[in-house]
Amino acid sequence: MHISRSLIFASSLIFAVFASIQTSYAGVGPQDAMRTCKNSVSERLPNVPLAFINVNRGSDTNDGGYTIHFTSQPPNGPRSSGFCIISRNGNVQSLQFNPNPPPGNNRGGVSPQDAMRTCKNTASGRLPGVPLAYISVDRGSDTGDGSYMINFHSQPPNGRNASGFCRITRNGRVQQFQFDPDQGVVNTTGAGSVGMSPQDAMRACKNEVGNRRPDIPLAYISVDQASQNGGSLMVNFRAQPPRGPRASGSCDVFRNGKVNVQFDR
Repeated sequence: MHISRSLIFASSLIFAVFASIQTSYAGVGPQDAMRTCKNSVSERLPNVPLAFINVNRGSDTNDGGYTIHFTSQPPNGPRSSGFCIISRNGNVQSLQFNPNPPPGNNRGGVSPQDAMRTCKNTASGRLPGVPLAYISVDRGSDTGDGSYMINFHSQPPNGRNASGFCRITRNGRVQQFQFDPDQGVVNTTGAGSVGMSPQDAMRACKNEVGNRRPDIPLAYISVDQASQNGGSLMVNFRAQPPRGPRASGSCDVFRNGKVNVQFDR
């Protein structure tokens, strides 16, 4: 009887170890993988309730993991989609949003509204004589990498109209800013004949110097008449505040709206 009980105990122990090995080998099931993916997406989209995130099982990976596809469809917000790679032991190996990622955090990307706001502010900086109220933006066709193409139009009541576009990356950076041909800035064939006038270039230089030296009010920054410098306009400046160090130098205002500031030593 004692031997029989020992055999039963040993058999039970072997079975438990074998079952543990089998469970470890099998890993998580597809339902657990979908639940893990859904929870991970919810963490990336804190403003979207779980009820509006749907998941479905895709193809299994070669190492026993799962590909889980997800879609986020909130009633009052942008939709998004993507996929998770869940390992056999339940870890999230990868979580990727499809192009045009959702708003709300840096990992998901900026919203279209934020991209348009960034483009509008950038256009205002390149058109210093035009108030924001006279610059309108609209969303163009999106790129395949999650960036936004934003079109802008400047229509001041007493000035030259301008238009162009911005390319805003998914993390909100201005990757490209460009005026339409014969629109916004310096013309390579003659100062002021098309696009930005010498006066506008002088104003752009003054504002850029003010941005670089916020300790000096614009009233104490003076600029000389703009002169042609190949494909750009050259503007010399002097900053002479009543208190504090003075500064001088030059601005190179390019056709694409870029202003390079060089301070004298």
